[in-house]
Amino acid sequence: MCLAQERGGEPAPSRLAGYMEPGTEASGVRAPYYDEQGNLQAQLYGEHAKVMGGGMAEITNLRIDVYRDGQVAMTIFAPKCFSH
Repeated sequence: MCLAQERGGEPAPSRLAGYMEPGTEASGVRAPYYDEQGNLQAQLYGEHAKVMGGGMAEITNLRIDVYRDGQVAMTIFAPKCFSH
C-alpha cells in the first residue's frame, strides 16, 4: 500500500475536487502530469479509483511511469494506493 502526497507536508488541492464527489468510482484511470513547459513528467494509471472523503482517492493496481527527457526513467507499482 502507498500513501501519495505532495512534498512539503500539506497536500495541494486537487484540480478535480469540483468534479469528484465522495463515492464516485471510475475504471481504467489515466492521469498525465506536465511541467510548466508542457513536457510529460509522469503518468498515473489505475485499474479502479474511488473518491473518498477529504479529497482522498483509493486507487487499485496503481502504476506510475516517471519520465526524464521524454523516456520512461522509472516505473512504480502498488496494489493499492491512497492519493490526495
